[in-house]
Amino acid sequence: MDTYSSSSEGTLIGVIRQLASSHLAQAFLCNTLEAGAGTPEAEESVTKLERLVHQSESYYPLRSCAFVPAVYLGMYHRLRGQEEQARAFFQPALQQIVQTIGDNNPSNEELSDLKYTLARAGDIKNVIALAHRSDEDSSDGKYICCGPCKRKALIRDGFSICPICIEGELCPDCVKLFGSAIQRKRCHSQHVKYFISIPPLSKEINTGGMLVDGVEIDFETWLNQLKNEWVLNAHNPPGSTAGQFGISNFFLGFVA
Repeated sequence: MDTYSSSSEGTLIGVIRQLASSHLAQAFLCNTLEAGAGTPEAEESVTKLERLVHQSESYYPLRSCAFVPAVYLGMYHRLRGQEEQARAFFQPALQQIVQTIGDNNPSNEELSDLKYTLARAGDIKNVIALAHRSDEDSSDGKYICCGPCKRKALIRDGFSICPICIEGELCPDCVKLFGSAIQRKRCHSQHVKYFISIPPLSKEINTGGMLVDGVEIDFETWLNQLKNEWVLNAHNPPGSTAGQFGISNFFLGFVA
């Protein structure tokens, strides 16, 4: 991964390098989970992931923070129950995102990146709050299942997100079929136990509002609460300038 060590994050080569690192990080994490904790195969993949994270620090990150190698390593520690180590890897990514948001009018791209990073971090409460806000803000109110049915829905109720793969969202019917009829590029039936399901919205909320534990609050209040929960104000990420390529470019690379 040092072949283009002189490339900057704003160049095409820099973007390709980061995309390749994300692919590798995901592969190492998946290999670790499939091999089983403590096995030689898993330990080898973890070592490779740690090395990749170290090599990637010099170009941390693009705005698509959910896909940086450090977040995958954070997931590994979280799934092993090592919460303190996990938070240390999630905090820089979350800090980067909230710095780019900064007001009451975040873009859909920024909200998606925040939602998916929180999904990888296991912050289910805030993932659901963001999913419901996205429902309220949707211009066409259409959501398409990424499973074989490809059906459209007005809301995300019951849709599930795989925090490991982030390949889109599955409707309840396709989740039931997962591991048998569904053929996915990367997602594995072993990931089902980690799926995050979006429950029905318990009450109507105002456009842009956030519903947390049944209480509606405005976005700015919610964002401040998130910063406090993750101790983000006191954490400085390694670099605060967002790249010119966003999360949509990463999705294009992952589905190619």
